[in-house]
Amino acid sequence: MARAVEYLSENETPQLLIVETLETGDALFQALEGLADVCSPGAHVLLIGGTNDIALYKQLIEVGISEYCCGPVDAAQLIAVIEGIFSDVDS
Repeated sequence: MARAVEYLSENETPQLLIVETLETGDALFQALEGLADVCSPGAHVLLIGGTNDIALYKQLIEVGISEYCCGPVDAAQLIAVIEGIFSDVDS
């Protein structure tokens, strides 16, 4: 997450940002605040983490994460999630 913040502080935010983290609890949300400070509005963020928890998922969606997956994630899962994120966007 720190590398994403560092990169985005000097570069344009892509339409889709995929970030993987093992952070949990308050540390996770503090890291996400730092990420939000450098992300352009409207950017889609796919977060891959290590906690499989529906309450966490709901919190992450509420703070603006486009999708959260508990890792590890294989290629087919990643493609399906990305398709879901962009399903309402014109091709």
